Amino acid sequence: MWELNAKGRLPFCFDKVGRWWNNNTEIDLVAYDSTGQDILFGECKYTKEPMDIDIFYTLLEKKKAVIWNKDNRRESFIFFSINGYTERMKALAAVRNDILLCEQTL
Repeated sequence: MWELNAKGRLPFCFDKVGRWWNNNTEIDLVAYDSTGQDILFGECKYTKEPMDIDIFYTLLEKKKAVIWNKDNRRESFIFFSINGYTERMKALAAVRNDILLCEQTL
């Protein structure tokens, strides 16, 4: 994430990043600009199957638990998948300007 941030490949520059959780919800990655309104929610999947849109819709529900600037923030989403993305996920990302798909290979 820090490398993507330094290269300007994210929708904004963050200064805080890490996992986020409470008693009921866990989000793999949350990054935000502590002096602004931008926040990035992310999920990482290391499964044999390509990531599908259900992961995005699950993250949309999970992000509601994060109260930072809840009523006044710009949200973006990032996904890391070791085995790529389904055509449905690629199509969703193509029509939304707030989704970034990253592929990680070993």
